[in-house]
Amino acid sequence: MTLMDIGICSWAIDRHDPQRAIELANDQFGFSRIQLGFFSLDTINKMKASALAAAAEDHQVTIVSTFAAFEREDYSSIETIAQTGGYMLDEEFEQRKDVTCRVADMSAELGREYIATHIGTVPNDVQSAEYHKLLDRTGQIADELLKRGQTLLVESGRESAQSLCDFLDTIGRENIAINFDPGNFVVYGSDDPVRALALLRRRVKGIHIKDGIAAEKPGQSFGKPASLGMGDAGIARIVNKLRLMNPAPPLLIECSGPHCNPEGITEAANFLRSLVE
Repeated sequence: MTLMDIGICSWAIDRHDPQRAIELANDQFGFSRIQLGFFSLDTINKMKASALAAAAEDHQVTIVSTFAAFEREDYSSIETIAQTGGYMLDEEFEQRKDVTCRVADMSAELGREYIATHIGTVPNDVQSAEYHKLLDRTGQIADELLKRGQTLLVESGRESAQSLCDFLDTIGRENIAINFDPGNFVVYGSDDPVRALALLRRRVKGIHIKDGIAAEKPGQSFGKPASLGMGDAGIARIVNKLRLMNPAPPLLIECSGPHCNPEGITEAANFLRSLVE
């Protein structure tokens, strides 16, 4: 089995300051790998790739990839995030495309290939206008990244693994892969994470590790966050399967809710280390 690196998503440490997250990742938590998340235009405008690279070198942290997030997404329900998430909203698409490209430019300066994001929820009806709109817009993003020699990592879990596979097959771009998140499948009630990984594994180039507790009515309301290993995502089984990959991407801890604090991060790291060391 592959020896796996453990890292952190920057926003688990500081959602608004990726440079501060770099500085604390190793010094406070002992992580040598980080994914940098950009959650607002203000953060993108403030950050300079040279400063991020210098911080990473000074604190002995490797930036493995970046994450483009979008303002004005509505997470009040599964239905509202399906309507407003990613590249779905007509009035937001051009700005979100620009945000993604700016994060890609930052990534290029950092020498990173992978840019992860939530593209939106893949609609169930493959004949619908919404489905084809998301196909077209995701393809546009992939084409922009291709100009920079980069790959788009589509965050998993808002739809079933089979739906995501079919969607990516239909796009047919070589520079699209998957950022696998087992917790999303649980929280959204979209699929069983272990079964999803079996289907998606050959496409996985990035990994978020978080856990969740399924809702009483999966798919109709959100599940709840859980401390790593204490939810329904089957984290130990997931990690065992991921270790069969060669090479295996780092396990990047992404916490949410009451577990997103120094104690929760340390607890998650210790749990993962017990599985891989």
